[in-house]
Amino acid sequence: MLRRLVQAALVFIVLGGAAGPRVLVRGRTVWLDGAAAWHGAVTSPLVWSADSGAVAFTGRDARGRAALVVLLPGPQALSWPIPASAQPARAVTWLGPTKIGAGPSVLEPRVIASFTVER
Repeated sequence: MLRRLVQAALVFIVLGGAAGPRVLVRGRTVWLDGAAAWHGAVTSPLVWSADSGAVAFTGRDARGRAALVVLLPGPQALSWPIPASAQPARAVTWLGPTKIGAGPSVLEPRVIASFTVER
């Protein structure tokens, strides 16, 4: 019984408690705020930025190419190719508000990308 209450509380916190964008991975599509934002296979956990305004992950695009992906509200998808020398890129870490890295672990980014958000 307690386990179900804890699970229900976690679902509420994750789904109902956040005021920022919401992301859902369904099959080979990543949805952001109800809109299809990126198509391909997700190959790492999704990692939110510190302000919960963007989500980053690694994946394989429709052609099977490895990519580092950032989704911004709108939705807007930014992606950079991940070179073979940076593999395996199965962990993503935010290195700043607009700077991300990917590599074999969050402590060992082998590829780094940055972007600018115009408001």
